[in-house]
Amino acid sequence: MALAAPRPPDAARRSLAGIRRATDGDRSVVSRRVLFARDGYECQYCGLKATPGKALRQLTLDHVKPAHLFPSRAAATTWDNVTTACFPCNNRKGGRLPMQAGMWPRTTPKAPDFVQLRFAGRLTEAQRNYIRDYMRLEDDLAL
Repeated sequence: MALAAPRPPDAARRSLAGIRRATDGDRSVVSRRVLFARDGYECQYCGLKATPGKALRQLTLDHVKPAHLFPSRAAATTWDNVTTACFPCNNRKGGRLPMQAGMWPRTTPKAPDFVQLRFAGRLTEAQRNYIRDYMRLEDDLAL
């Protein structure tokens, strides 16, 4: 005896597929809004904290491995090679590797998670703190 479950309507399936494709596309394209959210609106070299509303005026995108070492700027701009830097730190590092400049990012660059992609720059400070605490709790439980 087989259990007959209702089949989801095609419209629902089609809309979910569209969301999946959009999310995959967003993950590959580096945007400053998502980058700054991923790094907590903080310079990864000196620790300067920017407010989310003013981040575009206070922070820059820095290529950890300089863009001139790649065949194109697009090839250099990947989630694994960009980090958040304030203007003074980005100028001080210049077009050098971290070991040449004596400046290492505080965290290893990586692709953003779903929450960072979906809500970057759209959360209140209390919401950001709640998610940050929840992520720490998950990390502690994994140990």
